[in-house]
Amino acid sequence: MGNIKRNIRPGQCYYEPYGRGFRIYRCEENFGEYFYATPLPDEPIYYNREEAKKRVYELNGWPTRPTARGNEKFQALIHHESSPDSP
Repeated sequence: MGNIKRNIRPGQCYYEPYGRGFRIYRCEENFGEYFYATPLPDEPIYYNREEAKKRVYELNGWPTRPTARGNEKFQALIHHESSPDSP
């Protein structure tokens, strides 16, 4: 598979759209402008982008950090400030 992803290294995983879902691939060789990658046969097709991204982070050994969107305290604060009863 050829693609213009210059920062991917051999052995790293990434995800791409695959039909209605996302498939995880592993870079085999990088030729500078293009690279060769194969799909991981043991990985399912993910139908949620965030789940695919989380799995790629796990496979690559990258730390995941909580996002503001997933932070319950942040969501509660937004909900409180946007409610019509707030002062």
